Amino acid sequence: MNKSFSHLELLDTPADDFISEKASASQSPPYEDAPLDEIFELLESAVETYTALSPSLSPRFRESAEQEIDLFYSLIQQHLHRLLDQTKFTSPQHQVNAA
Repeated sequence: MNKSFSHLELLDTPADDFISEKASASQSPPYEDAPLDEIFELLESAVETYTALSPSLSPRFRESAEQEIDLFYSLIQQHLHRLLDQTKFTSPQHQVNAA
């Protein structure tokens, strides 16, 4: 009789580890294509919530919240870099220099 109990390993994983790993693995791709103003709103909401709750959060949840804020911040930076790259190649000065 060969029984596999590999699915029980999930029970041995602390809940906040499991949630944060799942969240960090799945959050970035859906937000990458989000409009910049939506990401700003998400960042603002995350910062406001973090500011209000951080004193009462456990260190692990505080770290998770900080990672979420960092994620939104880096997505904003990526959007801004893409916008800058787009304007570099479509600006009149770039077209004059290329001619």
